[in-house]
Amino acid sequence: MKPPVFAIILAAGTSSRMGDIKQMLPLQGKAMLQHVIDKVIKEDFTEIITVVGHEAKRIQAEIEGKDPRFQWKVNPDYKLGQSTSLRCGLETVIKQAESYPCHVMVFLADLPFLLPSTIRDVYTKGIEVAKMEDKPFIVRPSYEDVKGHPVFFGNAENLSMDVLQGDEGGKPLMSQLHKKEILPVTDEGILLDIDHKKEYEMARKRT
Repeated sequence: MKPPVFAIILAAGTSSRMGDIKQMLPLQGKAMLQHVIDKVIKEDFTEIITVVGHEAKRIQAEIEGKDPRFQWKVNPDYKLGQSTSLRCGLETVIKQAESYPCHVMVFLADLPFLLPSTIRDVYTKGIEVAKMEDKPFIVRPSYEDVKGHPVFFGNAENLSMDVLQGDEGGKPLMSQLHKKEILPVTDEGILLDIDHKKEYEMARKRT
């Protein structure tokens, strides 16, 4: 039987560098976050957890997650940085998993150009590595030798989450793992996060 694989979408940030709520910025007729959710819903995840914080009520009211596996999780500590949102999502997953081991793929709300084939490739590689590993590990995609997202965390129930503090995201967690599998991909969408207005304008031209 295939082990559970959860998806966590991190969408709790304040978008301070953008000046607007970037999760809600329109691209191709729908919000940036909606692009990410729609792609994740199409894949074979056990549950899909979107972690929100800043403007949580507005985001939940305007973004659709029409799938029985989809749920919102509000991170009350989102102002303390992305690491708190990752921890919030991981703790939710571990509590909800009906069996172990369980695995997690972590997505960012501002990567709307990620290809579905990349999601499947990272997912498949994660399941493959999990057959040989009983300790926590990661699979991370790389485009032209630059590492990006989404990141597959294997055997997530055994992660030491006390290191997740501040705005470093998953870096402290990844640094302590003995097994790091880098998966080369041809998808530059793993790197095209949108933090500034200039990047958003380039993204609009790209579409």
